[in-house]
Amino acid sequence: GLGGTDTVGSLLLSLGGAPEPKKGALLPKYASVRQAGWAEPTHAKHPSVLRVLGTGPWAWAGIAPMAFLDRGVLVSPWGTGSYRPDLTDGEQKTLILSFVGAEHRVVLGECNTFTSTRLSDGQVVQGWVQLGERARSCPGLE
Repeated sequence: GLGGTDTVGSLLLSLGGAPEPKKGALLPKYASVRQAGWAEPTHAKHPSVLRVLGTGPWAWAGIAPMAFLDRGVLVSPWGTGSYRPDLTDGEQKTLILSFVGAEHRVVLGECNTFTSTRLSDGQVVQGWVQLGERARSCPGLE
């Protein structure tokens, strides 16, 4: 899946290109992303993280791809960022995403969907797993 350590480097490589394609070297500007990790080790096993880790690709308001990778690495069309579980959510279905200088509270819905609220101004957008067409039904949840 998309959750593996090698995949973080591979995906970042494909987004940024390689200085020497034969060697498959990770660009130096992504080294800090590869070193990033969870603020708390328990975050890796949090139910909200497990719902998105290695799934996707996701679309943010119809713009794709977004990927939730291991160690809290978020890859989006706007650049890399991070995500972590929202530990104040008793239902354990909320993430906090940080990218492009803003934080977003993302509530995971059914059938691989989410609703995001930007914390700075309250702007709301919808997101979903990008499988071509949006799901008309979600077998197993009906």
